[in-house]
Amino acid sequence: MKQVIKNAGLRSSPVAPGSVRKAHQGAKVIGTYANLWQRLELIRFLVSAKRRGSTFKMVLGQLWFVLNPLAQMFVYYFLVVVLFGRAGMAGIHPLIMILTGIIHYHLFQHAVMSSAHAILGNQKLCLQVSTEPLVFTAVSFVDTAWKFLISLGVYFIFYLVLGPDFSLRLLAYPLILALLVVLAWSGSVLMSVLTVFSRDLRNAVAIALRILMYLSPVIYPASFVAEKLGDAYSLYLLSPIGCLFTLLQWCFIQGQFPPLWTVALLIVSTILVFVMAHVVYGQLRPKITKAF
Repeated sequence: MKQVIKNAGLRSSPVAPGSVRKAHQGAKVIGTYANLWQRLELIRFLVSAKRRGSTFKMVLGQLWFVLNPLAQMFVYYFLVVVLFGRAGMAGIHPLIMILTGIIHYHLFQHAVMSSAHAILGNQKLCLQVSTEPLVFTAVSFVDTAWKFLISLGVYFIFYLVLGPDFSLRLLAYPLILALLVVLAWSGSVLMSVLTVFSRDLRNAVAIALRILMYLSPVIYPASFVAEKLGDAYSLYLLSPIGCLFTLLQWCFIQGQFPPLWTVALLIVSTILVFVMAHVVYGQLRPKITKAF
């Protein structure tokens, strides 16, 4: 090839190894999602089977997907409003404030935790059939997303009855939800592949997610934190989840918009977590079947 270029009177320009690695990594990510797209019917079938199995011989069926966050909402309402006497934000019903956080945090928490055994629980199939392991992570994530949509429908009924008047802020919700979905999916990818190599990770992450919920404005207004921390409030918003749920409160319950630089940092962090998740998956994918 060099001789041909030389004969043509051209000089070959060296390609930086880093550029080659980045292009290769990008091609691998695209190839992974191409494989998922080709197996879309399989994912749909497995999600449907999982949903039927989870409600088999249950009288209330999929209503249980709604009752769990509602039960938690009333528990936290009792703790925050009744016991501690914090009525939430002015003009905002406390139930709406708490339900806004609980519904969306459940999506993130359940997406990550339910993916812990997505690949590990299908080790026999992975050993017997050549398939994309991320298919099983996608099945777990889509099932969680379906449950979230059911809960979200109930949430909007509450919001129409008890929530504030319609605001143009609600138009930003799809963008905020997209950031949450990307973070949840990235966490699912990391959890599903790393659990194959470390079974203890599931318990450690479960504890971490519970702590993260209490450290983030999920069941209390972000304005409470701003009052307590003062100038250090911006440091609190360095947490992607903290900033994201502050944005949700701004969108739904007329909370204060976080500093613009923290929102920019949230977007960059979301992209970096997504890239990191796929780099880790790409590195460990060839070793998955050997780790069973």
